[in-house]
Amino acid sequence: MIKILLSLLSSIFYRLGGLKGFNTKFRDFGCPTIALLFMLKYGSGYSFWTHFLAFGLTFGALTTYWDKSKNKFKDTICQAINWQYPEDNFYLHGYFVGIAYIPYVIERGFSGGLVTPGMVVLTLRALLLGILMGGLNYLVHNKIHVKHTDWIEELFRGLIIVATLQMLL
Repeated sequence: MIKILLSLLSSIFYRLGGLKGFNTKFRDFGCPTIALLFMLKYGSGYSFWTHFLAFGLTFGALTTYWDKSKNKFKDTICQAINWQYPEDNFYLHGYFVGIAYIPYVIERGFSGGLVTPGMVVLTLRALLLGILMGGLNYLVHNKIHVKHTDWIEELFRGLIIVATLQMLL
């Protein structure tokens, strides 16, 4: 029940970050905080630095949609990576939110080489987040033209960030 509530809280913070009258920092700080609470409750034995790094990487991943900005350095990277540039690329957005949890895999170690079960699961989760976030955006905007797409997309994105953390445990 707590996992569901944390996932729902994350979805609310993600949506608040996109609402007019609210700052994007609701999303940027809110979702990583809820994910951190999830990992503190259900992830066992991780160090402070692992949690701190994952929080920071998640914050960073949530602050960009790989689109045009006023930062030439960032724009150069976004142009190289984003085939939809200057538009938002939610496939990359979701993927990098997933990759942000690599500190948890690193702390567990690479005793079996670089391809460990943790790294495989991290990669699968990152791909899943990318496909779900990008796919939903494509579906509601290009295929079925749903009303209130921002509500549907942002609540869903925030929900799956925390709901899929179970994969890493």
